Amino acid sequence: MESVLNNPYRIIGILVGTSTKEEHTKTKKLKMYIEAEQEVPEDFSFPIIGSLNRNIDAVDDAISKLNLNNDRVNASLFWFYNGNAITDEPMFDALKSSKEEAKEAIYVWIKLAAAEEVTKRNASAFQNLSTLYLNSAFKKATITKKNLEKGITLKLKFLESDFIDDFIKFSSDETYKVSKEALQIQFLTQVYYEIEKVDKNIVDWYLECITKISFTAKQNYLNDFVSKPIDHIKTKIDETKSKRKENPSKAYDLGLSLFENENERINTIQNILGKSNIQFTSITDKLSDEILQCGIVYFKKYRDTNTDSSEKAMDLFKKAKKLAVGSIAIQRCRENTEHLQEWIDEKPEREKHNKISADLTALIEILDKFDKKAETIENARAFINLSKPHLNNIKNTLGATDEMYLKLSTRVASQAQSFIIEEVNNAQDNFEYKIAVDRYGTLNKIKTALRMGWEVTNLIGTLDMEGDYKTGRFNQNRNALKNLCVQLDVSTPSHGSSSPSTTPRPLTSPRTSPTYTPPKSNSEDINWGGWIFGIILFIIVIKSCRAASKNDDDNNSNHETAVDSNAIETINSTAAYPYVDSSVAAIDTTAIAMPAEQYSSEYIGNKLENGASPLDNCFGSGDYQGNATLTIKNGGSSDAIICLYSVSKDRTIRNEYVQKNSTFKMSSIAQGNYKIRVFYGNDWNPNIENSCGTKGNFESDVNFSEFDGEEYFEDSSRGFTNATVTLYTVANGNASSSTIDQSTFFNK
Repeated sequence: MESVLNNPYRIIGILVGTSTKEEHTKTKKLKMYIEAEQEVPEDFSFPIIGSLNRNIDAVDDAISKLNLNNDRVNASLFWFYNGNAITDEPMFDALKSSKEEAKEAIYVWIKLAAAEEVTKRNASAFQNLSTLYLNSAFKKATITKKNLEKGITLKLKFLESDFIDDFIKFSSDETYKVSKEALQIQFLTQVYYEIEKVDKNIVDWYLECITKISFTAKQNYLNDFVSKPIDHIKTKIDETKSKRKENPSKAYDLGLSLFENENERINTIQNILGKSNIQFTSITDKLSDEILQCGIVYFKKYRDTNTDSSEKAMDLFKKAKKLAVGSIAIQRCRENTEHLQEWIDEKPEREKHNKISADLTALIEILDKFDKKAETIENARAFINLSKPHLNNIKNTLGATDEMYLKLSTRVASQAQSFIIEEVNNAQDNFEYKIAVDRYGTLNKIKTALRMGWEVTNLIGTLDMEGDYKTGRFNQNRNALKNLCVQLDVSTPSHGSSSPSTTPRPLTSPRTSPTYTPPKSNSEDINWGGWIFGIILFIIVIKSCRAASKNDDDNNSNHETAVDSNAIETINSTAAYPYVDSSVAAIDTTAIAMPAEQYSSEYIGNKLENGASPLDNCFGSGDYQGNATLTIKNGGSSDAIICLYSVSKDRTIRNEYVQKNSTFKMSSIAQGNYKIRVFYGNDWNPNIENSCGTKGNFESDVNFSEFDGEEYFEDSSRGFTNATVTLYTVANGNASSSTIDQSTFFNK
């Protein structure tokens, strides 16, 4: 160790505490021996601890380093002093002799330094033994950690003791004053300098070693020291971000390297500062965010290729989650992990899609085409005939019982049946008027619609359908149509013996054309009362069905999920298959039942505009004096008022309204620590009193929550925070938020 081997006390050959007169005499004689090129008599340079190169320049340099009190004290920290003549003098004699004698004698110091308490009798043993351990730790090419830790521990115990004042007097004059803390930091700074010169890789170990020892300067030293690894991690994050943007295909390797290289530093910083320290939470969340972003970018790069990027992306997501501490960072990791897992779970469906891609695309085009056509029976027939070849191809690829195939086939059947119902329904419009004006023509038109409807219904029956739909909606409509045909004497032949999996043969009828015989006034007359009742009932039911179908269609929409809920990168997974709503074109006799009239508030459905601050009367006007932002994504089923509670000001400084299923950015946030609190509810009533005693409250679905922990928003010369949070209605709390009572929320 350079601080020991080239110590100015050693070069001169004296102990700490040697009198000024003796020191001057020793240096004068030492120079005479060197100039005469004679061997220097035995002194306190202890050759057995390492080689020593003495010359006039070295001696003059050593003398200059002992001129000032500060330099003398600094040098004394790494040298020996005689604090106990009974034990120390024999030890110094042994150190002047052979290694064997020195090794035996050292056990005296070891025994004295084994005591828990530093006393006047053993104080010098702590100092002197520490110097030996420190020097021996640096003797080999690599640092001996065990000896280094012993040397540091003993020295800090000595510097923490009440006898340090005596030591300072030994090494300086009475006018010099220095604190324990300053001496400890001075010592550790020199040790770290020596470590860094030899092996930078054990710096983290060194810091962990320091955290185990109790001493006055510990926290201040570590706070100053930890800034270096924090700055290092920030630099690596910026480098990774830049490389990721230049080459997204390398995003996984970059994220993995960032985690592996910086994870140990993060652990060291946590051990030093503690998990709740703002410096630690800020840097670990930034590291987590960049690793997460690498996973997102890598996934997006290869998502639509033959390379499966999900496994590696998930690996980075999980690593990022291990590092995340703040609730926003944890939520980002959790949301991305959940959505990516959904994407992985949907892989079999995507593989099916790839196999049937051409037929599925063609089928979707047919569906879109006929969505725009008139709802007629002939169009229903054409629709089925065009769709069947593609359905058969999909069936042959996936199998007759495959869920996707059955949904597609059911979708075709449902739409075709809705066309039949529409035309039959149109034929009944203004029935009483038409039958009075043109009985024959009206009946003939209705019969034609029923006959064609029955033929195409049989054609629909050749399609495979989901069991619930076929036994329910399809058969209900088919039976209703058949009953009407029977009442009007329209033939209802079956479709023959053709299998549903084969192309159906053309329908045949026992009569070439329908005949009409005017009613007579005897028992052979048609039962007009029953027939008209059946027609009217059919009209009502069909119209009810169409209304229900239209409502179902209006409410049927694709669902989009995003791997990254934080507006930086988004990975979408949109349902591509035109699956059927089983209620489409189904006869629902309950559709005409009207619910009982109920009382309702005039404020049901009322909501404020995004960004409104309805609780200003409670909390006071908001603070708008910063550049940081918070984007709120309200994907829940309730509106929300999101509040920022300033920890330093001990009050709520912002309250802003965010409608459900919407996004709003809260801007102009000043730097500081905040708690995020949320007031959920629906049906905003400006006249109801809230728990604060002011007007304005939700009428329904009311609850309150608070994100766990505190969030730090930065707004400095280095930049400012742009955070994003997704709201969920909280019942019993979750990983990142917990329910709170009204009194906590309305605490001003």
